[in-house]
Amino acid sequence: MLVTGLAKAGAHEKLAGYFDISVELQRRIGTFILLFSMVEQQLEFMLLQRNPPGPERVFATDKMTVSDRLKAVRVLAETKPEIAPDLILAADLGDLLAEVRHTVAHGAPIAPGKLEKNRSWFGELRKRPFAALTLSEPALDAAATASEILFRLLGAIGARLAGEREMADLLMPPIADMQALKSASATIREAVSRSSDGSS
Repeated sequence: MLVTGLAKAGAHEKLAGYFDISVELQRRIGTFILLFSMVEQQLEFMLLQRNPPGPERVFATDKMTVSDRLKAVRVLAETKPEIAPDLILAADLGDLLAEVRHTVAHGAPIAPGKLEKNRSWFGELRKRPFAALTLSEPALDAAATASEILFRLLGAIGARLAGEREMADLLMPPIADMQALKSASATIREAVSRSSDGSS
């Protein structure tokens, strides 16, 4: 069996040494990514409540990116005024968490404790905007917390769309969690940077 030098030495330990991304931070990154994948599935399921496909039909959401699905949530808010505040909150939070997830999953450690994606190396224009994330235990914990609450919120919205009001009430995050969501969102926003193209 072929084993690379990095794997032999322990990739997680090398990452901690090279880029100041501790094993604990790596664990939190994994937790957040898994929770956000649950959000993506719940988002699709919620949107399908309006037009569930039969066995011969293609899912309307099948070829949609996360961004497309979140745009669909905003469109839905225009036609469902009774749950529009929850839909807009879900879309806003989803956009923020998707940016963090993409930066974590597709970015690279450029500086200690920081991930960047779509850096402009020579001043060139990039197809997608620059984004950076300062890694910290509070920021990753906040992203995980927000993802878990959003998962439940989307479940409650989906139940409402399906006409299951009792189930929606059971799934709806309590007021304390919704207040915690505001604090978590603020912590996440502090860790995200869009102010530079990364060329400096």
